[in-house]
Parts: sequence; C-alpha cells; structure tokens
Amino acid sequence: MNTKYLLVGIAIATLFLVGGGLVVYKRVVDDQYEVDFSERASIFAWASKCSVDGLQSWTCGQPCEINKGVQDVKAFYNSTHQIQGYTAYDSVENNIVVAFRATTTNLNWLLDFDYFKIKYPTCVGCQVHRGFLIAWRDLQDSVLKSTSDLVQKYPNATLSVVGHSLGGALAVLGAIDIHLSVKAVDFVYTFGQPRVGNKEFAAFFDLNIGNSYRLIHDRDLVPHLPLQTQGFYHQGTEVWYNQNSTSYTVCEKYLEDKSCSDKLKSYTMDDHDIYLGRDISADCN
Repeated sequence: MNTKYLLVGIAIATLFLVGGGLVVYKRVVDDQYEVDFSERASIFAWASKCSVDGLQSWTCGQPCEINKGVQDVKAFYNSTHQIQGYTAYDSVENNIVVAFRATTTNLNWLLDFDYFKIKYPTCVGCQVHRGFLIAWRDLQDSVLKSTSDLVQKYPNATLSVVGHSLGGALAVLGAIDIHLSVKAVDFVYTFGQPRVGNKEFAAFFDLNIGNSYRLIHDRDLVPHLPLQTQGFYHQGTEVWYNQNSTSYTVCEKYLEDKSCSDKLKSYTMDDHDIYLGRDISADCN
C-alpha cells in the first residue's frame, strides 16, 4: 500500500474516534469564480513542488513551460520542517503570486497529523490546526518581506495566494497575514485543501477576503479532514468538480455547504492529486 494512503487512513481512524457533534451552516452564493484563472493558479501550485533553483530561474520543467511570463521569482525553503514556497510576478495577468508546496516529506506528514487546535491570536475565539500554523511560521517572515517587495515594485498588480493540499492550508494562513499586514489579497485559490481552523477563524477569514475558492475534485478525501466533529470548518467558497473535471458547482458560501461534496458518504485519495485534468502533485520534469 502507498505510504500516504496508509497514513491518511490512520489519521481518519484517529479523528473519528475522538469526534463530537456536527453543526451545519449555510453559505451566501458567490458567482465570481474564474475558470481560466483557476487553471493558471493550479499550475503555480504545482510549480511549488520544483527545486528552489528551478523556481528562481523559472526553468522548472512542465509547470514553468505552461505558465510563461513569470519573473522576479524568489523561492523559500525552511529545513526545520521542510516547508517550501515562493513568490513571483506574473506579467501575463499583472498578478503577484504567492504559492506553497503540498505535503512532500515525512516531516510534512508529521505536521499534517498535528491537528490539535491552538489559539490564533489575530481574532477573538479563533483556533487553527497547530501543525499548519507551525509550518506557516517557518516561512512567514520571508514570505511577508518578499511579497512586500513585489508590491512596492508592482503597485498596480493584483495579489493571489495559491496552494495544493498542505500548500492550500498554508495559503489560507499566509493570505490572512498578507492581507492584514502587506496588501489586500485579491484572490485565494486552493486545491484539495484540508480544513484549517474553527468556525470563528473561517468567519474571520471570509470577513476579510472575499474571492477565496477551494477546488475539490469529486471524492477527494483531504478537504474533509480534519473532521467537522473536531470543530474544524472551511473558509471560502467550495468549487466542486466532477470526476472528469468537465463540470463544476460553485457552492454556497458560509461554513460548508452540505449539498456539495459534504453530502458524499465515501471519499478517496485517488482524487487528491488530479486537479483540472492534471496531476499537480507530480515531480517537475
């Protein structure tokens, strides 16, 4: 059995053993999802898997060949927990991009499993996944400084934050810090993102950042972890794609829409790596 599937199975069993009651909240419909932009964002998320040198020269194989017009790339790697991300300027979209890498190493997995909630100091009553917050803090100072530098250089550019899997969770935590301390974040696009915090954190995020979209590929398991019964809730608007990525539903926006992927009775890791028809977890080549 693939190691990551075994580890996820253990995580699910643990979460179900300690879970509590379920609360469902309705969302307000958001109709500003952009398909073309999401495809470009998914490639930026994929590129975060590449080497630091490949990123900084934007010679990272297929992702860099697909998304052309990228410059001023600065990649970051923190060896403490092996967290990686980068900032860049996309001249095609006049957009500053902040991207984070998905779970890749055993140390990353350990942070994924550290799902206990801790106080998030920026808002009253907010709690977040401890492992994700630790990972974000590994890159926080470098990312905020580099983003600020790009904002000064490109003051009229939009700003987007993206990531896949663990990278999606870091995108959420990074986006709120960037939004509050550097510049208003225009877009957050995540792919197969796990839940990051409690309902107070989700509401706080949505109050500050409007255009936040969580893409879910059909029965992808990861977006349903940690469990709602553990007090975790999603921020932003779910965009639920079918198996072949030929159609999607923009779901209601406020603390999880039970008529979208939450209504499913079973999930699979088989749908976690493929987004918009591409394996965005693949190694760069």
